[in-house]
Amino acid sequence: MRTHTSEKEYECNFVGCGKTYTTSALLASHQKIHSGSVHKCQFKDCTFSTIYTNHLKKHQQSRHSNDRPFVCTVDGCVKRFKIKERLRAHIKIWHSNETPEVCPIDGCGKLVKPRLMKNHIDMHSKEFLFCDYPECGFKSKISGVLNYHKKNTHSSERNYVCDWTECGKRFKTKTTLTSHMKTHTNVRLHVCEWPGCPFRTTLKIKLTEHIITHTNEKPFACSWPGCEYRCSNKGNMSVHMKVHTNTKPFACDWEGSQ
Repeated sequence: MRTHTSEKEYECNFVGCGKTYTTSALLASHQKIHSGSVHKCQFKDCTFSTIYTNHLKKHQQSRHSNDRPFVCTVDGCVKRFKIKERLRAHIKIWHSNETPEVCPIDGCGKLVKPRLMKNHIDMHSKEFLFCDYPECGFKSKISGVLNYHKKNTHSSERNYVCDWTECGKRFKTKTTLTSHMKTHTNVRLHVCEWPGCPFRTTLKIKLTEHIITHTNEKPFACSWPGCEYRCSNKGNMSVHMKVHTNTKPFACDWEGSQ
């Protein structure tokens, strides 16, 4: 009943502490902080430590093991994960029945799931991080996206190898390897339900973008002052924006051509 009454009769007797808990087990876990009873990761050069054995196990599984025992059970999905929490997050994000909505910020037009919309809108107010490779110009508000760009665009390392029989192709990122693996399994999880349309894809976002071609929606609006151009996808918008900026990135290398 103490769980419901919020009574905390177990008090830490360490000098200057005095924290209270509802159960003796919680108190015992807390007191490990004072006793210095910690569990340290034994892998070379790893400094991780914790007072909880289950936290140590999760750390070693996620950081130092290649095993992926947690398998997505949704039909057609081949994703596997190292820890249960990541499997749960995957199912919630990719296999929920939420219908994406268009970002209300002018000039954005991205399709975002309702529960992620607030975080997405917050990104509009963040400052850009720029790629530091000479004459690159890539920018992103997310450090992970910037790091992915550097690895995928500027690095020559290909550490991710397809282990499919007689394949052996190598890739720069785990994401591209995962996409490649689907060519072997021929998985096409997301199917367009528009009458008479045969479109199928492994990526849900690609299906969402494809459906717009049937509905004639144009969620991407040009942010240039006075321009009313709208289009159905971000790629077309990027091409259109070069009309305003007079950007001409492609030069003919034929001798004498200008």
